[in-house]
Amino acid sequence: MSADQIKTSLAQLRDALGSTQSVDPELESLLRDLDGAIQRLLSGGENAPQRDEGLIARVEDAANEFTMKHPQAAGILQRLADALGQIGI
Repeated sequence: MSADQIKTSLAQLRDALGSTQSVDPELESLLRDLDGAIQRLLSGGENAPQRDEGLIARVEDAANEFTMKHPQAAGILQRLADALGQIGI
């Protein structure tokens, strides 16, 4: 999965969560934080970190939290975690 595909997956995740009204505020905050961290890593600007060692674990944890109530979001998050690992983040 390329960086563009990761960005597309993030957009799909935002859309999936935007269409539901039952997202826990704490999880919503976590997803915003993850989205920001992934965007910074993918931006490649001079202030962008090269790696975030805990990012994949945080994405996987979020996927686990969403498994029961939001399986579509959980699937997107798991694909994101896999893709981040594949591109070396």
